[in-house]
Amino acid sequence: MNGMNRYFFFCFLFITSFQARAVEGFEYEGYLFSMTAYDDKAGGLSISSPSGDPLFSLREYFCQSIEAGKKDTLTSDLKTFKIISSGHVKNGVRLIFKYTSAVADVVVSCNLGGDSSEINFSLETRYKKNVTVIREALLFNFEIPVAEVYRKNRAVDDHDFQDEYWLDKEGVRFGSGKKNILVYHVPGISSLQLNTPAKELIINLDYYRDHPFLHFPLLEGKVNQKEDLSCSVYKSGETKKNSFSVFAGREIKTIPRLMLNPDGYLSAYVFTEHADWSDIRTHRAVYFGSEDVTNAEQATGGFVKNKIPVTKSVFYANPDHVLNSESRHRDIFTTPIASIKETEGFLDFLKQLNERGYDICLHTPDQNTAGRPLLEEAISFMKKNFNTVSWIDHGYDNGAKNNREAFVCDGLIPSSPSYAKDYWEKYGTRYFWNSYHEDFTTADSLLLFNASQEIPYSGFGDAVPTPCYWLHQTRTGNFYSWCTKDLLEMPDVNLWNYFFSNERLKDFAHNRAVKFNHCYPAGGVENKGFWKMNEQKKIVVEPEFEKMLERLAAYRDSGLINVSTVRDLLNYWISCEKIKFDYSVNGKIIIENQNDHDVKGLSLVVKASHVMIDGITPASKKDGSDLIFWFDMKAGQRSEIRFSE
Repeated sequence: MNGMNRYFFFCFLFITSFQARAVEGFEYEGYLFSMTAYDDKAGGLSISSPSGDPLFSLREYFCQSIEAGKKDTLTSDLKTFKIISSGHVKNGVRLIFKYTSAVADVVVSCNLGGDSSEINFSLETRYKKNVTVIREALLFNFEIPVAEVYRKNRAVDDHDFQDEYWLDKEGVRFGSGKKNILVYHVPGISSLQLNTPAKELIINLDYYRDHPFLHFPLLEGKVNQKEDLSCSVYKSGETKKNSFSVFAGREIKTIPRLMLNPDGYLSAYVFTEHADWSDIRTHRAVYFGSEDVTNAEQATGGFVKNKIPVTKSVFYANPDHVLNSESRHRDIFTTPIASIKETEGFLDFLKQLNERGYDICLHTPDQNTAGRPLLEEAISFMKKNFNTVSWIDHGYDNGAKNNREAFVCDGLIPSSPSYAKDYWEKYGTRYFWNSYHEDFTTADSLLLFNASQEIPYSGFGDAVPTPCYWLHQTRTGNFYSWCTKDLLEMPDVNLWNYFFSNERLKDFAHNRAVKFNHCYPAGGVENKGFWKMNEQKKIVVEPEFEKMLERLAAYRDSGLINVSTVRDLLNYWISCEKIKFDYSVNGKIIIENQNDHDVKGLSLVVKASHVMIDGITPASKKDGSDLIFWFDMKAGQRSEIRFSE
């Protein structure tokens, strides 16, 4: 009997016998794998090979939460479930079962069958109480060894495995041949974690360390009083949805993996500028090379001459007439702080940067807390003139003047007079600086090595959760966060060559690192390493900073470091969430762009010597034993990937 006929034969047996067996459990047998599920005391869900060898099992549902109004942590550790229904659906069968705890009901729909190796899990969690969730997860145990681990930086481990991995939403492969299990590219969950010695895979449905967030409440007379709001909060009756797939029973020798950067780049470096205490002369100096250069086409140095884009925050207005001389940082200027409305020539300067792909955004509307009318005026102006999608908080703290419209202050609180969320949504602001890692000491804060710009340094392993970007939907809605880890300035200008030496830049690139820096290049304080006063008393770009920009540009031009912006990098990452892989049809690997827009320079990596996309050889390059390749994908496009080893 061939595979398809055998499949329908087993489906027929299952359907005709289901009603008599429903209370006892569920059994499915296909030519790629078999599944059993029982809801009694010995219950559980197990996947085996066609010959009956165990492959993996769903061990338990785990939840740590705190009920509203209480202090104690409630732990639900459920090893059994109740089968709700099962039956034949198009191209397969569906099993639906439910975990019930004091906090929530978790309904799991498991779809499988036909000639597909895909087992798709869709989950809906319905909360019974008002709760704060620390972690929710499914725990899978595997009976076959770990074969490959797809690390968060897009490298792969196939030996000398770490004991623990936080894998972001990448994945892992177990076993070999037809006893092969693959979990890869799972944007529908919070994260994956792997306990390698125990062969345990944790599917985090919601994990507070995956979406850190803090809040500075309004407290007059207080400073630096902050709340950790990283945990999700759910109200009784609310639901959360998750999904992921496991591919079982089909040999997949080569797994193409999405890179973190488009166009074949290995790593990413992003300058994110804060607008504090600046003068138009310092802006022109660090971007155009000199305060005397007003036309980007005539740039003699700086960011523009070296074609290095910046996510550049600015002030829109200066209604309080704040002077640079009011700064406590010994600003040398006595002029009003630079702003779009009040500083002559500043808007023209910014439009020139915008034409060259710079990411222009607000550092809040002005130096102090803005009223709602000015807030909307500023956000709408930025949308109209710069199509702004990013935002960098300024001045956040506990006082009434401390920019209460900030993301980490009251911008998300509807009852506040500084509420900003509705305007961000109306005008398309989506990507927010999240200061959590600078305001809290975290597990990775001290994982530094050899003055590398990579923080934490990847050589210390992958156990600590370190997301590059994230959603925290119960706290911040559909706004994406990105983070910085430290402040970039160089009072000793000779250190530019030390911290950004060729040795360190090469290491940064080949570790496939991502860095969002936090800097004030146009800040009005001397001796920070970005600009200097020359003998003619003119402000010019600091020569050692200029040399660093030239080195960084050389690594960009060599295809190693993607010198990008928040806007461009997050646009790419979010687009990659809707790239789907199918390993199910006759051993082929199909890639599909499920976005409603084209993805330019989609970049993947694989262990192979040659690759073809729909019979055409794409752009590619070698990085050690990896082959990195890239190509454009139109919206809705499905393509076949073929490799030769």
